[in-house]
Amino acid sequence: MKAQKTVTRKMSEAMTMAVLMKQGYEIEKVDDYIHAEKESHNLLIRYAGRILSNVSEPESTTVEIKQSSVIELEEKALKLNCTACLSYFVAKHNMKELELCIIPSKIIRETGEAGTEYSYASDNYHYNYAKVDSKLPSGAILRAVWSGDIFE
Repeated sequence: MKAQKTVTRKMSEAMTMAVLMKQGYEIEKVDDYIHAEKESHNLLIRYAGRILSNVSEPESTTVEIKQSSVIELEEKALKLNCTACLSYFVAKHNMKELELCIIPSKIIRETGEAGTEYSYASDNYHYNYAKVDSKLPSGAILRAVWSGDIFE
């Protein structure tokens, strides 16, 4: 299980960096965060992800980041004069679908509601990819979605 968590974390980081670079951001690693700058955007990003199994039983459609991690992020972002953001990465259905969404933590805390695309509940910041009904959820910085087949 530890190896899967390591792979998930590395994929979350790599996909976040790749999407930001593709969108023209200058990026650098700052401790366990990603600092991204482009025009008026100066972001400090904490990333998390889930790799969903390919089982027939339904799984939760949310990815969460613990409040303690967000507090640390926001303190660091304040010192660096950045917007604190959360990057949620999901690999679905045996890696056939990938999704990444970057959202300011403040948006989730202030506008998130249970049962919607983001929420703040049980001391965690949640992103529910199944509830996203537009290309870019309200308040999000960016969202990327990939679909494809894997051939063996």
